[in-house]
Amino acid sequence: MKEKKNIILLIFAVVFFLVALIFCVFCFKPHNDIGMTNINSDVNINENENKNNNISNENISNENISNEGDNNEISQLKNEIKDELEKKEENANTILEEISNTENIENVSYNDIKVYKEDSSEFNLSEIANSSAMILFWNPEDEASVDVLKKVENVYKKYENRIKFLMISTSKEIPSNLKNEISMEIYYDLDREYEKKYNVTSLPAMIYIYSDNTVMNAKSGVPSTDSLEANLDILSDNI
Repeated sequence: MKEKKNIILLIFAVVFFLVALIFCVFCFKPHNDIGMTNINSDVNINENENKNNNISNENISNENISNEGDNNEISQLKNEIKDELEKKEENANTILEEISNTENIENVSYNDIKVYKEDSSEFNLSEIANSSAMILFWNPEDEASVDVLKKVENVYKKYENRIKFLMISTSKEIPSNLKNEISMEIYYDLDREYEKKYNVTSLPAMIYIYSDNTVMNAKSGVPSTDSLEANLDILSDNI
């Protein structure tokens, strides 16, 4: 009887142990799941943060590239505007220079004039009647006169077949090196007829004469090359 009671107690103890074990398993399992869930959540959060950081870095990088491109375009546009303004300013200065360095010669009309060639033979303006002509009165000792003479020389070949050029010096004393630079024939007004026949009071002076012997324009001073060519274009009907 006593042995039977011991066996029952043993069975009861085993059952109690199994129940306790099962209870412990069920109690601790949710905590582990929660722990793993928290760990997984932390991992996901870290991954999302890394992704967000990468996206932010990419956006910042793209923004920097975009900003650099915009800055380059703006810089290029500024340079273009600056260049355009400088060109306009240069053109304006050229116009102002033309206005300030030339003056109209008033009350000028066509008059025949006697001048001399290099060999001292006479030449009359009437000999080239019915031809368009440009007359330049100049003096080799005057720097402005020499400047205009060289400007005319630079464009002479362009117009020589349509316009007669009379480069009339008021002095025979022309340096040989200057003569060598000029391909146009040089004439001399040693009697100073230009003063009374063309109202010239200062040198250099330019007289533009149409083929019908009417004066198209008359200027004293130093013109720009553009102004000089504009007058020659009109005179030669090259417009």
